Amino acid sequence: MGTKKAIRRNVVWNTAGLVAETGAGFLVLPYLIVHLGQEVYGVWIVLGALMGYFGLLDLGIRGAVGRHVAFYHSRGDQEGLNRTLTGGMTFLSAVAVAAVAAILAGQSLFFQVFDIPPPQHETVQLALQLVAVQLALFLVSTGFDATLWGCQRFDWLNMVDIPAVVLRTGLTFALVRSPEDMPTLAWIAVGVTAGTCVAKGVLCYRAVPGLRVRPRYLTRDSLRELFHFGSWNLVTNVAVVSRRQFTILLIGALLGVMWTAPFSVAERLLGAATAALVAVTGVLTPYATSLYATGRVDAQRRLFLEGGRVSAAMAVLLTSLLIVLGGPLINLWVGAAMAPAAGLLIVIAAGEMLSGTQHITKGMVVAAGQHRALALCSILDAAAVCGITAVVCPVYGLQGIGWAIAIPAVLSRGVAPLVQGCRLVGVGVWEYIGYSIAPAVLCCLLPAAVLWVLLGTFPVDSWAKLVAYGGLYTVLFGAGLAILVLRRPLKGSSAVAESRQDTHDGRVSPGAEASLGSVDGQPVNRTGLAPPDLLTSPTAG
Repeated sequence: MGTKKAIRRNVVWNTAGLVAETGAGFLVLPYLIVHLGQEVYGVWIVLGALMGYFGLLDLGIRGAVGRHVAFYHSRGDQEGLNRTLTGGMTFLSAVAVAAVAAILAGQSLFFQVFDIPPPQHETVQLALQLVAVQLALFLVSTGFDATLWGCQRFDWLNMVDIPAVVLRTGLTFALVRSPEDMPTLAWIAVGVTAGTCVAKGVLCYRAVPGLRVRPRYLTRDSLRELFHFGSWNLVTNVAVVSRRQFTILLIGALLGVMWTAPFSVAERLLGAATAALVAVTGVLTPYATSLYATGRVDAQRRLFLEGGRVSAAMAVLLTSLLIVLGGPLINLWVGAAMAPAAGLLIVIAAGEMLSGTQHITKGMVVAAGQHRALALCSILDAAAVCGITAVVCPVYGLQGIGWAIAIPAVLSRGVAPLVQGCRLVGVGVWEYIGYSIAPAVLCCLLPAAVLWVLLGTFPVDSWAKLVAYGGLYTVLFGAGLAILVLRRPLKGSSAVAESRQDTHDGRVSPGAEASLGSVDGQPVNRTGLAPPDLLTSPTAG
């Protein structure tokens, strides 16, 4: 299959998987809040946050397995494939066992840190034990996930994940009826995770018939290779999970577990927008890696500028929609009890807008093996968010937490990768902003003003009106893009003109080659670079 067809296939399947996950989360979250109760649901969210931290025990090996599978698979090196998978699965299995042992040994500490009502201790303890088992199964399955990613079989990944989402959602509606059913929710997670693990394992052997996991393939060199590449993956993963999950833990500890529910609602909506961006842009990371490997500087800059324009348009549209219509959406979706989530959503969506425009940029930086700087920025971001949250949370509540998240996001996940990407491909910062980002920002001003007037005159009181307003906003935004973007073709870009001079004879100029760095990719799946949330995924509510 050609490159363009493969990219289209991957985008289509990733989008389908995203729709399934988002739709399930949209249905399940309010159902769980009602039937578990806000307090028990908050405990469930805290369990998910803890499991997210234990997911870091993979030490970045999942990403390393995916990258090296892709590398050896493209070279037809079966021996290298077998060494990579054997080393990865051995390590992940050992980590899974250690994680379960650590969680079971530390059960009493959980009840000392979090204020769980005594009548619920037995129920919560059983749920904690079950999610420990689910975590172990998840860690093992990530090896198969990474292998299918390396073979670029996003279609097969989603052929497993989509039915799993449907099954998990159906079982949740059928079996969860009261706060005492939280262990049932955990049993559902265990069963579905086990099934997907087996299915993906079978598909791995179908994708690579000669794939083998054998003791003779377990070598010190293969483990060293995986750990070397995975080290900066780990730094990024620690930062991303800390930023997301530690905030939840702080809210639970400082404000009470019931306040994690409004935060989860706002974060879930913003997470859906981010997942949509990743579904479309994440599949381009392997393509970007091939461009760097072959020294195609003109194509790299074209991808940076045109891809950046697409990423910016999607990011600005989705985040501005959340800013304008997030409040009415939350009111219709989960009711007035979650009203505090609306103000929080406006702040964090505004802070995420610039970061959202940089998804393709980050993918290209990772593909060039320059992800050390991204990892360090992620650490700074997480430290700033957690530190500011700890200070402002007791005083300003959720609204203060929103600013604690938004301001670091603009700097560390927006400005920093933007500047690094421009330097990487030799494009001026202001040229990139003017060509790729500014048109999208200008296009949201008119529809935002129109909806502001409509919402003040005719407030949203039904799903039909919400959909109509959202459709009107999208049409006006798209019309603006058609006017501003389609009339400004890429051929006018000085960066691309220079890149053509660099490569007109099929060679890369010394200056261009120096600006690109080494070739070293890192897998990006539909849920991004960090390990996906376990129990806090959309299908878990």
